[in-house]
Amino acid sequence: MKKGRQGFRVEVVAPEALVERVTAALFRHSTTAGVRRWVAERATLPRRQVIVQLSPEVSVRVKVLEPPDPGGGREGGGGSIRLKSEYDDVLVAARALGKPPLEVARIAERDAEQLVAQSKERS
Repeated sequence: MKKGRQGFRVEVVAPEALVERVTAALFRHSTTAGVRRWVAERATLPRRQVIVQLSPEVSVRVKVLEPPDPGGGREGGGGSIRLKSEYDDVLVAARALGKPPLEVARIAERDAEQLVAQSKERS
């Protein structure tokens, strides 16, 4: 903070359409004399989803993230895939199977990795 004073830093993520309203609210509800604003952009990895059956009545969706290719493009193929099970599905499956959510997530991600490997072998 200015002159070594203590203070708080407030960050707001808002749609561009609300910038003026949010700025006005910051001035109205705080003692600030200035607001710094900038536009943020997001880069994402290509992703797809696989569904893993953990039992006949229990399934979990798992996101498959493909790393960029070594040449710098966004196409997949640059390294090992990343897997992330859907948290809501994991909680439902954990209750149904009587297992801890972390264990269910690990099982789902392991099974998803096998599904992805099998589909790559076929293509």
